[in-house]
Amino acid sequence: MLELDRWRRTSPLAVLFFFGRGIKALAGNYAQLAGTIGFLAILARESIWVALLGGGALLALLAVVAVLSFWRFRFKLEADRVLVRQGVFRHRELTVQFGRIQGVHQEQSVLFRLLGLATVSFDTAGSAQREGHLPAVPVAFATALRDRIETARGGAARFAGQGPADGPPPLLRLGSGDLVRVGLTDPSVLTGLLLLPLLAQNDDLRGWTTAAVQRLATAVEGHVAAAAAIAVAVALALLLGATVASAFLRFHKFELRLEGTAFRARGGLLTRKETVLERGKIQQFVLRQSLPLRAFRRYRLRALPASSGQARDSSGQMLPGAVLTVPLVDAAAAARLRDKMLGGESGDGRALGLLPGDRFAPVSAHWLRPPLLTLAALPAMAGVPLLVLAFGPPGLFGLAWSPAVAALAWLAWRRRGYAYSAEALAVRSGILGCKIETCLFRKAQAVAVRRSPLQRRKGLATLEIQLASGVVIVPFVPHRSACALRDMLLYKAEASSRPWH
Repeated sequence: MLELDRWRRTSPLAVLFFFGRGIKALAGNYAQLAGTIGFLAILARESIWVALLGGGALLALLAVVAVLSFWRFRFKLEADRVLVRQGVFRHRELTVQFGRIQGVHQEQSVLFRLLGLATVSFDTAGSAQREGHLPAVPVAFATALRDRIETARGGAARFAGQGPADGPPPLLRLGSGDLVRVGLTDPSVLTGLLLLPLLAQNDDLRGWTTAAVQRLATAVEGHVAAAAAIAVAVALALLLGATVASAFLRFHKFELRLEGTAFRARGGLLTRKETVLERGKIQQFVLRQSLPLRAFRRYRLRALPASSGQARDSSGQMLPGAVLTVPLVDAAAAARLRDKMLGGESGDGRALGLLPGDRFAPVSAHWLRPPLLTLAALPAMAGVPLLVLAFGPPGLFGLAWSPAVAALAWLAWRRRGYAYSAEALAVRSGILGCKIETCLFRKAQAVAVRRSPLQRRKGLATLEIQLASGVVIVPFVPHRSACALRDMLLYKAEASSRPWH
């Protein structure tokens, strides 16, 4: 199945992968995107046909680059590595050792699924980029490659050539009701609501909206307030419908399985995505709960491998899919998954907090002083006089800034806390929502105890734990406690015979 030591091409349909990557790179670079849109807008003022011609020329250029990218792309498999040659204007050869691979990801669009093709990519330890892509390869080849990689990494090979239904039962499966909740709690809902006032500043859109409300008011016998309420309800329903549809597109038939020592997450309606992550590669377990999720008593979790927090592809675009994400879990599932993902090392769940309402040791109230000074007091003292000079007495309403910031800072302080067991640490943060980060002591790469002048006067310190996936911070705790935690972390990391990755 896997021929070694031979350079080969992928399917010509890989052109679609390279073309899509070019589009994503353009959309992900905000400076380029803004410049392109501005240029097309200037052309549109002169002639809409000229603007369309300019947009077509840009797409044609991306298509040419995609064809050249496919033509220059080669890869070769060896016993313990994969070699990739690629590049249009700059030739590059990449060598990835199987033993360094943190996670394997598979993606299938509708067309690829019909033709039995898939795109395989993988992340490596110590890299901030998703280093390897094999686009438009046969699914059987992708399966055999993943099995070889998992075996080389010391993990259990997946049941070769079998479908998910033939493997172990899933740890988690999301149904239609769960996907509706995922859509309703999507953060883009809040973003859309915040953008509505900005969109209302557009004269054409405001005129169209006013005319629509007036026609609706005529239909409801002149009740303008009722017509406006109906219009807002329709806009909100469309926004929520779009986010629910997006959830079905991304997570349709979502399943999470534990196959040997590897977690495998699959989901998607049109584009089917699969992420594989070895349990030993997990550096952090992150549980989040926003206000909408709190209403449903649900959580969203992520398992972070090394460097995954800043993963980018070769075009520089951020890759949120580099981490293993479960979009919706309840409290029982979260506790069960944390125990499995941390290999049972998290200790007694009663000692190590997992949910927002669990017991966490609070941080010192002196944590409030820096944000109150820099975000509340100084802006009020400097900004209110300027507002009064510019707007007169109404500028005094700027004084409301300080109590608003103080209230948010107080909520953030109330959320701050930490808990630890014999092997792991959990840190809680957030304002209206909540975020809980859990990590194993033996995964620590470096530990530092830092003290500001204020902390030295009050006998406090901040503990910073550097992991391969990011930094975990425990702020404003007693200096003696910070030093004791640091010593415990260093002892566990040095005494453990198990690898950190």
